[in-house]
Amino acid sequence: MLKIGLILLLFIVLLAMRLPLYITLFAAAFLTGFQYLIMPEDFLRIFVSTLSDRDVWELFIAIYLILFLAKLIEVYKVFPPVFNFLHQRLRDKRLIIPIFPSILGLLPMLGGAVFSAPFVEEAGRNLTLEPEHKTFANYWFRHVWEFFFPLYSGVVMMVKILGVPLWMIVKSQWYMTPIALVYGVGYLFHFIKKQPPPDSDLGSEQAISGKQVLTAFFPFIVIVIGVFLKLDFVVLIALATIPYAIWLTVKMKGSFWRVLYDSLEIKMAALIVTVFFFKKTIELSGMAMEFKVYSQNAGFSVELLLILLPFMIGLLTGVSNAFVGIGFPLLLPLLRQNGDVDFSRVLLAYVSGYGGVLCSPVHLCLILSNEYFGSRLHKVYPPVILGVAILIGVALCRVLF
Repeated sequence: MLKIGLILLLFIVLLAMRLPLYITLFAAAFLTGFQYLIMPEDFLRIFVSTLSDRDVWELFIAIYLILFLAKLIEVYKVFPPVFNFLHQRLRDKRLIIPIFPSILGLLPMLGGAVFSAPFVEEAGRNLTLEPEHKTFANYWFRHVWEFFFPLYSGVVMMVKILGVPLWMIVKSQWYMTPIALVYGVGYLFHFIKKQPPPDSDLGSEQAISGKQVLTAFFPFIVIVIGVFLKLDFVVLIALATIPYAIWLTVKMKGSFWRVLYDSLEIKMAALIVTVFFFKKTIELSGMAMEFKVYSQNAGFSVELLLILLPFMIGLLTGVSNAFVGIGFPLLLPLLRQNGDVDFSRVLLAYVSGYGGVLCSPVHLCLILSNEYFGSRLHKVYPPVILGVAILIGVALCRVLF
């Protein structure tokens, strides 16, 4: 267990130094190899096999396309007319506040909360909401899709690490999203007067047609259909992105290739390689199985480990890629029973890591939302922590009962 403790200590130290996650994973892989006496030629073989691994390339293509789609929608301002449309059509103006960040949450992007914050501010202008309530709404509803939606890199990374089809993850975890939505709406509406406020300037522009709204949501409609058809996630994301990108750039007289080039992130490619390099090193060393055996001998419950390890990694890093990339390779033996993936345990580990990310003081969306609305974090955290506790409790009940 000392070896595993040193690995976890290395993670804590390097993450505290704010080094990129891919550097941390590389260092952890080499420390693992040193402790388990993996020979240099074996390390080279692991690295070469990682670079030639089909799963690595499929994951890279999928995440690259996701970044490409996010960039397209940002550059060509696809969503503001949709918000205008919703503002004019919804009778109960209270619904606008959760809808805005939820819609933008369909498309994950670094610090994306800053894009939805102005809409939340405008929608809540005449409502009885404190800055802390607006921060909570902007932050919480932006992340309600992260349990299963294929555009989140943590989800597709988990699919490849576990070696299971995407649709099985979606089937297993989708219902956590409505639970998160119900909690968020219930908490938020407790502070909003029932009578609708006067219309704000948000809806003063000319409304768009329902057809235009459906066009804006084309990629997401394709994804939903593709999940039901059980398409491979790379094919699914390609179908949702490439035709839409061609149509949008032609319509807006933009450059398809320019946006494609601007979407390339070398750091993301390095992260994908290092996640699988770390995973393969752990498999060769036998550390994950050692972790399982020691935990059982020490009397630690599986449920406790599935909660604490991902939660702490998520809390330290504030990003989903970290608790999936670091935690899931270590927990793999605990996530399987009789050779098959136990999806109830997967859900518990994922929700716990997600909870750590939401509670993390270094989560960029929380920092940006707090700064934008001028709120006080000690008043934002209680509803976030309560919501996280409810979600982890639901996932734990699924494991136990």
